[in-house]
Amino acid sequence: MKPLYILSALLTLAFSVAHGQTPLPLVLSEKPLHIGDQAQKDMRNPQPDATLYEAKFDWQGKGRVGEIYLVIQVSHLVPKDYADFDKGFWKTELFLNDKPIVILNTKLRGKEETAKLETIILPLKLDLLKEGTNTLRIRPGAKDGDLDDFELHRITIEGSRPR
Repeated sequence: MKPLYILSALLTLAFSVAHGQTPLPLVLSEKPLHIGDQAQKDMRNPQPDATLYEAKFDWQGKGRVGEIYLVIQVSHLVPKDYADFDKGFWKTELFLNDKPIVILNTKLRGKEETAKLETIILPLKLDLLKEGTNTLRIRPGAKDGDLDDFELHRITIEGSRPR
């Protein structure tokens, strides 16, 4: 199975803003995507869509100040208290422009994987983004070659912290 790539052409807005800034929220994904390597009957998409998630998006941030927020709605992701997580297994990594940003599992609550939708809110410093094309990548953790299967439901970049 090949990685899922979302072309920047699909994400680039067809109009420009007076100040040359990317309008927010910027929606990177808004339908459930099954990331992993095995069929899972209890997911919206039982068959995996891809072995990793990657989105390219255009960013025009001249004059923007403060923080922005990456908001990820996810289900079925292994939490940090899961067996063998502390031994280095199952760690799902988020990268922005090839820089590691966070292990997503560490942002979940609870000790068990759940089908319940969870929202992860990550503040991002503006200097992590570059003018023009940027790449967001989420690489699932694994144990002994078995990828953690999870679903990404919605991914956005927001101009203010969601409530």
